[in-house]
Amino acid sequence: MSAVLSALAVSDRSSSPAARFTPLGRLAAAGTLVVGATFQVLAFALIPDYSKTLDRLQWVAAHPAQAQVSKTFDLLAVPFLFGGVIVYVLLGRERAPRLAWMMTGLSVCFAASRIAIPCSILLMLNAGTP
Repeated sequence: MSAVLSALAVSDRSSSPAARFTPLGRLAAAGTLVVGATFQVLAFALIPDYSKTLDRLQWVAAHPAQAQVSKTFDLLAVPFLFGGVIVYVLLGRERAPRLAWMMTGLSVCFAASRIAIPCSILLMLNAGTP
């Protein structure tokens, strides 16, 4: 157990990239990560998990307001997910720059898909409304 704790202990706090963040920057970084994750959890919690697409679409047709709220949280999470990528890049670019930039590219692709899918679902939900 002490080996795990010693691996997690920071010997020199001034060498951490977060040490150069201002207090407001630290608060903004933490808030970005927490709010993005919270919005994602809310989006997933509002809609039951179905194994078949047809069952899910039938549920969405029966509960359009709840489905709209879920997709709204899905879309609201995206800017915070992009912000989370920036936070992680700022924290990781000094010690592992190639890994940080590779993660940035993959995260941007993921976040773009997180925008496209909910937008298409919202368009389908609103297609029948005048």
